[in-house]
Amino acid sequence: MKRGNKVLLIISVIIILGLVCVGLFGGKLSPNEEAEIIKEKLVPLNTVEVGNGFEDLKEFKDIFKDKQIIALGGATYGTKEFFQIKHRMLEFLVEEMGYRTFAMDVDFGRTELINNYILNGEGNAENIVRQTKINGGYSWSTVESLELIEWIRKYNEDSNHKEKIKFYGIQVTNAEDSSNFVINYLRDIDEDLYKKFDGELDEVRGRPVRNIPTSELRREQEKVEILINIFNENKEKLVKSTSEEKYEEASKYLHTILKSIELAIYSGPEHNIKEALNMEGKLLADNIKWILDRESKNGNDKIVLWSGNQHISNISKDYKSMGYNLKEMYKDKYYSLALEFHQGSFGAYPIDSSGVGSEYEIYNIEEGNPQMFSNIFNLTEISNSFIDFKSSAQDKEVKKILSSSILMHNIIFYNGYEEDYYMKLKPIDTFDGLIFIRDTNAISKLK
Repeated sequence: MKRGNKVLLIISVIIILGLVCVGLFGGKLSPNEEAEIIKEKLVPLNTVEVGNGFEDLKEFKDIFKDKQIIALGGATYGTKEFFQIKHRMLEFLVEEMGYRTFAMDVDFGRTELINNYILNGEGNAENIVRQTKINGGYSWSTVESLELIEWIRKYNEDSNHKEKIKFYGIQVTNAEDSSNFVINYLRDIDEDLYKKFDGELDEVRGRPVRNIPTSELRREQEKVEILINIFNENKEKLVKSTSEEKYEEASKYLHTILKSIELAIYSGPEHNIKEALNMEGKLLADNIKWILDRESKNGNDKIVLWSGNQHISNISKDYKSMGYNLKEMYKDKYYSLALEFHQGSFGAYPIDSSGVGSEYEIYNIEEGNPQMFSNIFNLTEISNSFIDFKSSAQDKEVKKILSSSILMHNIIFYNGYEEDYYMKLKPIDTFDGLIFIRDTNAISKLK
């Protein structure tokens, strides 16, 4: 081959390799480029606080119009702005879209106590929030929780609001309140049944089920199974003394006691964490279904659900979450709306080798991680925003971004190692939409 031809061949090969490299590697967008693409699909949110109208939320009407469950998540359980925006979303869904059923991941046994206050004004709001736990352990004793429950009470007090907001807990981590409901139900109906149940439920009323050794839990499980059989055998008498509705409600509380014991057993040393999480996800979803079936009889066939991102997710890497089960049951009628932040403070319980601390602490992420999904939103320079994944993904470039594996915050407890508190996921597969809050503050404890 002539020297000139060799040179031309070498140049041609270099050009071809260069084009291949551009094709393979040059297609990767920079964070700023991704931000510019995503920015076109964002709906800016003017405020996170209630009482400011709904002009910036009007796009939710079309997105939510055929939904039955709106699940509001959160990257932490201790972020002030997450409580506030979820409160504002509840306000919008109640006043603009006719939602009247509200569920939260507090224990199911708290349902009657909270409803007695928000529907009838019975009890003291501050005492209720001080005594209530979120997700089985997080304190509800915050200014934001008190503002929420007082807002619901004020709404229900208004005589112009004929349809009232009703509350349900969905967690099954404790049995004390459910036990008290069952015993109080029987107290004035049947003295023998009352004494029987009062004695047999004594152990699970006196302490959290998670603090009871597995061997004792199995004995309590057998006791409650026998009590359920006795309860069923006396259905006719109990319904006659109260009503079908009251009987079914008491039966649900009784079954909740059993489920709390079973979950505590599965959370013990004889089972792995995946088994416990799978069981919890199914139990929570079943509780939502029970609530919807019950409320649908009264014309309330929609529900607003508050929980964490990990619970509401449509899929989870290692287990079947509540959201996974609800998506299987309700398909597109279930909408999971994640909440994410970029930087700021939040409340959480500390955790180390000795266990989870008893005192709520305030932590701070001073500068957002550039590897996070939140960084794309931060670079748009829109402080607070919403994006619907399905409609936005009609744009191929947006779909590519939403379909990429990326990190999102998932902070339940905190040990100071920030890298422990991320979920790696594909946003479009995991959630239906996302609300982004750039700068956050910790929730405010009640003094």
